[in-house]
Amino acid sequence: MNKFLFTILILLITCSASFALEFAELRTETAEELLFFYEQEELVIATRQSIPVSKAPAIATVITDREIRNMGARTLFDILKRVPGIGVSIANVAVYHTIEVRGVKSLNSEKVLIMVDGHRINEEMHGSSAFFFGYMSVDSIKRVEIIRGPGSALYGANAFLAVINIITKEAADIKGLQVTAGTGSFDTQHYNILFGYDAEKLKISGFIDYLDTNGPSSFIEQDAAGESGDTLEWQERPDMGLSISYDDLTLRVRYLRNEMGPIIGAGSALNDESVQDWGQYYADLSYNKGITEYLDITTRLYYDQVILNPYWELFSEGFRGIYPDGLLGNPESKHRKLGGEITTDYSLSDHLITAGVMYEHVKQYDVHSFGNFHPITFAPQDYEETANFNRNVKREIFGLYVQDVWDVMDTMSLTAGIRYDHYSDFGETTNPRAGLVWEFIENTSLKMLYGSAFIAPNFSQLYHANNPSLIGNPELDPETIHTYEIGIEHRFLEKYTARLNYFYNEISDIIVSGEKPSPTEPAQYKNRDEAEIDGIEAELHFDFGHDNYGHLNYSYQHPVDDNTGQRLPDVPAHRANAEINYAPWKYLNTNVSVSWVGKRYRDDRDTRDDLPAETLVDLTLIAKNFYRTLQIRGSVYNLFDENYLDPNPYPGQVPNDYPANKRMFMFEARYTF
Repeated sequence: MNKFLFTILILLITCSASFALEFAELRTETAEELLFFYEQEELVIATRQSIPVSKAPAIATVITDREIRNMGARTLFDILKRVPGIGVSIANVAVYHTIEVRGVKSLNSEKVLIMVDGHRINEEMHGSSAFFFGYMSVDSIKRVEIIRGPGSALYGANAFLAVINIITKEAADIKGLQVTAGTGSFDTQHYNILFGYDAEKLKISGFIDYLDTNGPSSFIEQDAAGESGDTLEWQERPDMGLSISYDDLTLRVRYLRNEMGPIIGAGSALNDESVQDWGQYYADLSYNKGITEYLDITTRLYYDQVILNPYWELFSEGFRGIYPDGLLGNPESKHRKLGGEITTDYSLSDHLITAGVMYEHVKQYDVHSFGNFHPITFAPQDYEETANFNRNVKREIFGLYVQDVWDVMDTMSLTAGIRYDHYSDFGETTNPRAGLVWEFIENTSLKMLYGSAFIAPNFSQLYHANNPSLIGNPELDPETIHTYEIGIEHRFLEKYTARLNYFYNEISDIIVSGEKPSPTEPAQYKNRDEAEIDGIEAELHFDFGHDNYGHLNYSYQHPVDDNTGQRLPDVPAHRANAEINYAPWKYLNTNVSVSWVGKRYRDDRDTRDDLPAETLVDLTLIAKNFYRTLQIRGSVYNLFDENYLDPNPYPGQVPNDYPANKRMFMFEARYTF
């Protein structure tokens, strides 16, 4: 904590100098120039319509491409960790990172819905999208919209704790060709090409991105086999996207493949062969037409393909003296989704009514499990297809929703909506929402919000099979949440915005692993746990223009297991972030960000000490305007090389915690033609 306070003090001193400089300059600026800096960010996902953040019926954050560029973000995870109430940490030894929201952390981040340009990308096997798009290219992002709180009334499943919409750059944002090349620690290479063509009706934009890195290769003192050594954290990621628009018709396609070495492996043992190979691509065709002055209709057709093909060396060569090549497994599957949606927006006096209907057909197929051991007895056998780890299944989803945004008066709006979803494999669910936004004093807004949401049981939880430890349960019900929020926002001195939010979550039917009936029988997924979480989020934003801006935020969260009365483990009670972006002159931009994570608590049955508080400091410098459009950016992450650890909830497998966030340097050059 002392390091955090010291760093904050340095930031505030720098900020004060910046303020003094900017106040002197602002006296000479025209009112028209100032208006640009005061403009509020717009948000789409709260209502499906563009609306200022202060008027949106949601607790929301918008992060722009300017901020993403200046902070030196490498992935979506880098962007999210600065948002109040959100944390990013290592999930387990086989999966890199998970997204924690308001004191709730799960292995696959299935409680967060991620969309790209409104296209949902959560896959069906794990309910997740973090495996793929957590590591997506950020150079193509125009802005990221984040809602903390439920969104199922508009977006259906997985819009549980948060909804994230990544809006990519269009032809008008690029108008030419932009080339980026970078290199950094751990033999990292990064290349990006971004292009855009904007004619009267025809607009074309897209990008090609490639990342290759050996990763930090951290040291593990002891694994599940009692061995010590370095982790396997290499990564290779091609990422490509294309958007073509003609008049009211738009086609978007995206391909992302992520091959990476796990921190240790599925068997919690160090090895040198495991590969996590995940691929996802989609095509989204939309047509938007204004039928009358008051009625708009948008029609979408989309197709998604997901390929999961991990190769696991569970234990290394010579395991038990009978596996000369090691204990090997290769569970693979494919997923295909075909869907359509029709949305109408109708303006009626002071009301904006949005209604829609959607249908999806999801198919999981080519499910195969290969290995050199029997999945139940672990007896050696030839590397060929064995008893499958899951099933070839289908799922049909039908959704119907309606929402009314009513401008009660100039300073007050009321939003009410409801959505009905029917799933062919587990049944139906209905989720309402309501929100009141009232500017009761000039520049001061009050938000009172309620919403419910659900998570559909994923295919792993429903159909996991032939595993000695855990199997699926086709009788599972969806997890549900009811969220109550109240927030107040005040804008003052034209440059400052302060926000204070309180939230209360009630979560029911949490899907967990049940108890093993006997030492020889596997456990089964069950709806069992319930939880209550409440907390506060405080924010202060300031923007003096000319790339002189910053923010401070603090989050408190208190998650409790209703069944035991104990605190939920592995998440902190306190978080804080600070960022200062300062451009002392037109040739240089500096950005310093600080993330402080409070003590992370263990499960009551875990005898290890709680993990202490940690502070991470990142620094990014950008040199620009010295030669045409050339920019040189240098970043150092974990500036002070903090020995940062993420909690390991499975001490029986790996006794110690997971090393994370090693110091890393990254340098890149960018040129726009």
